[in-house]
Amino acid sequence: MEYKIEFMKEAIDQALISSKDDNFPVGAVLVIDGMIVDKARNLLNTNSDWISHAEMNLLIKHSPLIKKSRQNDIPVEIYTTFEPCLMCLGACALHRISRIIFALPDNFTGSVNAINEKLLPVGYREIFPKIEETNSFRKESQEMLAKYMSEHKSPKWDAAKKLLEDME
Repeated sequence: MEYKIEFMKEAIDQALISSKDDNFPVGAVLVIDGMIVDKARNLLNTNSDWISHAEMNLLIKHSPLIKKSRQNDIPVEIYTTFEPCLMCLGACALHRISRIIFALPDNFTGSVNAINEKLLPVGYREIFPKIEETNSFRKESQEMLAKYMSEHKSPKWDAAKKLLEDME
């Protein structure tokens, strides 16, 4: 499966909308068999909950389609602007997502480096998605996140922003 820059561009556009709506600026795109099915953005503040991450919004909305596609061995990918958290990565694994492509690593709550696939139980190893980091739109994602963190002062955001700055 090849990487498509236009899919990440769509995810960035969703992150921009999320930012304008005063939500944490993360966007994601669901791709099935090489075609965009839907786009989503983070809606944590809009929905006043903890699970309205961009990736989760796609998975919840399209769960039956994803299941049918994977049962027919059709590739399902998620392009996201920010490294998935543990919740999103776990939900992607349970949905049998083929591949996750992200623009910017998350050294604060990202999960990719926290998971050692070799230590996962066999059932999870068999369904764990392939994960790829791309440099496309990394800077744009980083700038949106840093701006959000600067505008929403708190010890948590200050710590996360420091980690973002250290990546430069």
